[in-house]
Amino acid sequence: MDGAQFAKMLSDKHLLELNRMEYKYSTVSVNEFAELLRQNFAQSLPLTDFSGNKLFYLPNLAQISTNGIQKTE
Repeated sequence: MDGAQFAKMLSDKHLLELNRMEYKYSTVSVNEFAELLRQNFAQSLPLTDFSGNKLFYLPNLAQISTNGIQKTE
């Protein structure tokens, strides 16, 4: 996968809905994209899903933005 397509897929608003991304991109591209994310960016969790597969998360997407929070006294 070339860098331009990877960047385009990474900034897609349906990033976490892989089945919807398959309509916009090919199934092969989405599978390759998911594998690259898992290998290079994802961190594993000490949890499994109902099928027994390990769960992963993307730390950069899981961060909470505090830009809109105001401190009140």
